[in-house]
Amino acid sequence: MTRYVRCNFCNADDTEVMNHGPDLLLQKPGDFYLVRCRRCGLIYQNPQLSQEELAAHYPDNYLPYQQDTADRQTRIAHVSRDQAIAYIQHRDEEVGREMAQLQAELRAAMDGLRNARHESEMLRRQIEADDR
Repeated sequence: MTRYVRCNFCNADDTEVMNHGPDLLLQKPGDFYLVRCRRCGLIYQNPQLSQEELAAHYPDNYLPYQQDTADRQTRIAHVSRDQAIAYIQHRDEEVGREMAQLQAELRAAMDGLRNARHESEMLRRQIEADDR
């Protein structure tokens, strides 16, 4: 039985459909959706097939079913590591853009303060000159 799942990486429940269609490789029945998590960007299938349904979609000689559990766990760990690296790189880029924006805003604010200080100094001098 298919089941809807939250993002496997960040546990968010906010996705957009990227693509959907039939099983083109093995021509098994069904319409499969690839979604992208709006929080972290992970692309995954949702809804997902149960283990029993999934087994019916692959032939017995499908390589991942022939490897032992340790190999599968290692692959899962590698995928998780790669997803974490991709997420960190994405966040690093976002933070870099935000930092550049904040620096530009700070420079503009400082320029505004310098201009205001200069104008106030000029006004002070003018008032002092008028008082003489």
